[in-house]
Amino acid sequence: MKTIEAIEFDARVRDAEILSEDRFGPKVYRTADGRMIKLFRIKRLFSTARLIPYARRFERAAEELKARGIHTVEVVECLRVKGRARDAVVYRPVLGGTLRDSIAGNADEILIRFSKFFASLHALGVYFRAAHFANFIVEPGGGFAMIDISEAHFSRGALRLAGRVRNFRHLARHEPDRASLEAFGIARFCETYLEASRLDDATRARFKRAVAAVHPIFGGLS
Repeated sequence: MKTIEAIEFDARVRDAEILSEDRFGPKVYRTADGRMIKLFRIKRLFSTARLIPYARRFERAAEELKARGIHTVEVVECLRVKGRARDAVVYRPVLGGTLRDSIAGNADEILIRFSKFFASLHALGVYFRAAHFANFIVEPGGGFAMIDISEAHFSRGALRLAGRVRNFRHLARHEPDRASLEAFGIARFCETYLEASRLDDATRARFKRAVAAVHPIFGGLS
């Protein structure tokens, strides 16, 4: 991880477009050459983010996802901005539009494919705490990729039932995504997921009971 002076960082983003910001300042830039710069704020003096920076977690997650055959961004470098309590990751973005935006055109077909993709993530041992429809990209060829990946976690084998259920709760956190799932059909989405997961009948029944308890939109599955 490279440490740079604040003046060098400012020069890098001088002509960049701010894509996201909060009350603490910019969070994501797009540079003139199309690269993305994502900032991570170090919130406390004594923080695990100083020992294992989120920029490095992002980079490691990208490496692990690619090793498991899952498309994601290409990390160029990780930076620590001296004197700013900020780390940054510089990456090349994935081509395509977010799942949230893409389903406006053809929700039925895309959500069928996405439910199967979500099952494949779990089969490959990927647990994505930031799993919402703005963090999945629908690529030009129809495949899916993941972004904002610093909170992706990995197991050696397929996710256990508890991890799968928690990840479904994350899908329901944002109102636009809940509305899309309900319009598509909650039971239909879950059944397509379960068929792709190839879980046995007893595990399917346990999954339905468990996921029905984590958010009201899944209540009809129990």
